[in-house]
Amino acid sequence: MALRRGHVTEAKRILSGAEVALAEEPWRRDLLLAEVAYAAGDSIAARDALVVAARHPTAAQGWLRRRAVVAAGLLREGVDPSIDLDELATDPVAAFHLDAARGKFPDASAKLDRFERELPDEMPDLEPSILREAILIRLLEGRRADAAEYGRRLRDRFAETAASTSTMLVLEALDHLFRGDPLTAAHRAAVAMRSAKQLGQVRTGALALRLVAASHLILGRERGLDRILARAERAAQLSGCPARQAGAAALRVLADVRFGRTPKDVDRAAAIEGPNRFAAALARIAVGEPDTSPVAGAAARIVGILLTGERDGTPWTPTGPEVAIELTLDGANREVILAGGKRIPFGRRRVLWRLLWFLFEASGDNIAPESLYVAAWELPFNQSRLNSLYVGVRRLRLLVEPDPSAARIIMAGHNGGYYMDTRRVQATGDSPIGEDG
Repeated sequence: MALRRGHVTEAKRILSGAEVALAEEPWRRDLLLAEVAYAAGDSIAARDALVVAARHPTAAQGWLRRRAVVAAGLLREGVDPSIDLDELATDPVAAFHLDAARGKFPDASAKLDRFERELPDEMPDLEPSILREAILIRLLEGRRADAAEYGRRLRDRFAETAASTSTMLVLEALDHLFRGDPLTAAHRAAVAMRSAKQLGQVRTGALALRLVAASHLILGRERGLDRILARAERAAQLSGCPARQAGAAALRVLADVRFGRTPKDVDRAAAIEGPNRFAAALARIAVGEPDTSPVAGAAARIVGILLTGERDGTPWTPTGPEVAIELTLDGANREVILAGGKRIPFGRRRVLWRLLWFLFEASGDNIAPESLYVAAWELPFNQSRLNSLYVGVRRLRLLVEPDPSAARIIMAGHNGGYYMDTRRVQATGDSPIGEDG
């Protein structure tokens, strides 16, 4: 559960104490070790654990597919998984992940179409892993609207499982880029980076960093981008991952071309000669060299956007953002309904119920602490009451936030106040605000 919600550091801690519980199924523990190591950015440890897990036969189809997800991730990073990939490819979902990782996008696209037609009953369980690949595949095919739709489906799926704030914000950043709003995308991705660092999500943090860099390229922000690229290069070197290093070098080449500088030979060579085929295509096209790889068409479209800040030759026009509804206030039953359907009664939590509604009805405005206290507790305010307010907000977050360690619904505002991200909340029934005693 901790790993599924993106709490990598917590997953490590739990797994370290699970040896006895998993002793009868060692392959299960080894695969979990591989997944945790991969999420934490340690490709070599992930490969070693995957090799051990693959020695244990298992008839569990879901676990076979999870092996394929880790193996596919390692392939993308230029790391040999060192396991029998042909065995994994006997499963259609596992084969889909491997095709996508190997750059066989036509084959992966055909399998994706078949999943939608032939596996409707299994899709709810398969969606998180399949949809992540589907976004990339549709983008590479130039089907931006389809990629955005897959992104929305993945975001809603993660909302149901109370995924981490960093994961949700990365998906929102992608959505803003799809909609032509790179400024907001950069902000969301920057916040996602900080959240990912707290949770130990190295790869999520790296993706967020790339989104920040892409947004700055589109916006033409040279000064800020140089700092971001330096950070990406340091992280890539520390990771020891050749594919990440090639990707960082490609971003540097794109930045040099974008701002009229001559790309350094060392950056150019690192990008083009590295194992990251997409990074190589981006670098070649940016400097005017021919590229005949399967991803050349997609790379050319992305280079055009990053270097001109335009889409299809016309400036991007920002449209309204979409986020998942993660909370429903049921006024009739005095309950909060979470995205996954869980109901939390507030019949005996009158103060917290009023506090929640007051924030919702403020429509995202920052509310001063004294106003919040008077509205929720219905008592005169003085400074000694502040602690009661802070404790109340903390209790409320523990009840309704998908990830209380990184709030994304009840947010701290300026001057000690709070506000609600009302895009994530909807309400039915009557509000308690204004009711008599």
